[in-house]
Amino acid sequence: MVALAFILLCSSGVQSPAVQSCPSFARIADVPGKGRGVVATEDLKQHTVVGDYVGEHLTEKEKDRRYLASYQHERTKEDIAWLESREERGQTATGDYLFGVTGVDVFIDAEDEERSNWTRFLNHDSDPNLRVKSLPSAIDGNPRVFFVASRDISKDEELCFSYGDDYWRPDDDVA
Repeated sequence: MVALAFILLCSSGVQSPAVQSCPSFARIADVPGKGRGVVATEDLKQHTVVGDYVGEHLTEKEKDRRYLASYQHERTKEDIAWLESREERGQTATGDYLFGVTGVDVFIDAEDEERSNWTRFLNHDSDPNLRVKSLPSAIDGNPRVFFVASRDISKDEELCFSYGDDYWRPDDDVA
């Protein structure tokens, strides 16, 4: 088995809030061929809710203005300040951590490690051990995206879900 690194730091040299939020049943680790990922530190039973996808809530228009080059001309002062803040804090702005919530005009943006949690590090797998659940309105009235174990998961196994066909670009090599 390949050795995994357990302490990951953000650009300032301290653990980011996303890394710090990792629960005791998992750890953020370097995963060969994938970058950072999440590994179980104990066995998890099928149907276990492992965590919510947390981040900034954007409408489709906000998402498009911030991430699509074809909408840059429509950016507001808030959008520009948002982008400058990301750059100043060493956070990326790729749009690769967006999750659309079924049934509502909400996208959860977990790219910023200071405004997200550990689930942003969950990787894709074509044979996933997690499935995604999406609620347009949870008990608190807000949209919710969360992950549930689709089978029993063993200690030291990477936690993964399928990103879905809409995520991939034509030139991506999907494993």
